[in-house]
Amino acid sequence: MNNKIIIFGGTFNPIHNAHLQIARTILKRFKPDKIIFIPCNIPYHKKHQKLIRANHRLEMTRLAVQDEPRFKVSDIEIKKGGKTFSITTIKTLKKEYHPATRFYFIIGSDSLIDLPRWYKVKELVRLCKFITIARPGYPFNDLIKKLPFSDEIISEMKQLYQPDLRFDISSTKIRKNIRLGRSIRKLVPKRVEEYIEKYKPQISQIGVLRQASCVWDA
Repeated sequence: MNNKIIIFGGTFNPIHNAHLQIARTILKRFKPDKIIFIPCNIPYHKKHQKLIRANHRLEMTRLAVQDEPRFKVSDIEIKKGGKTFSITTIKTLKKEYHPATRFYFIIGSDSLIDLPRWYKVKELVRLCKFITIARPGYPFNDLIKKLPFSDEIISEMKQLYQPDLRFDISSTKIRKNIRLGRSIRKLVPKRVEEYIEKYKPQISQIGVLRQASCVWDA
């Protein structure tokens, strides 16, 4: 038994083409049994994140990945409700799979700044390995030096770092385009575009949730 599961968590606010590009590349490079997309409910790391309602983010994520059989979507964090802790999610998933299953967790290099403050992060890095995706303005080699992990964990993170995976699509820009009635055709999958058009009045009314954040709100 040599199962490999990759977790791709985020607000997916909304999910866009760059998320899918990253996932497809990771799929080719790591050849996991599956990549599980997990839309966050209310992650606690940062503040003042503007979120589309959870039911819409979940459904758009499902629509975006339905053509790839190894892409799955989990509502584990939304269904649980309240604030999101990655350690809780990983522990729950590990109970559902064979004990030998290896778990990997995708983060952006911008998250390395807050990573030491994640809840029970030292336990988390023992339960799963981190695949870090480069983000402009967040130099991996500088930020990783500040992490309070063992040499073994740091070495693993360096080996799994993906410096060539970048994207220039912003969820913030997509939400702005939605509010202003501008096209998002080249930014999101067609099914997501159609869903947004159908529910535009609801999706346009984005409130501010305190103490909310996400790795992939970009």
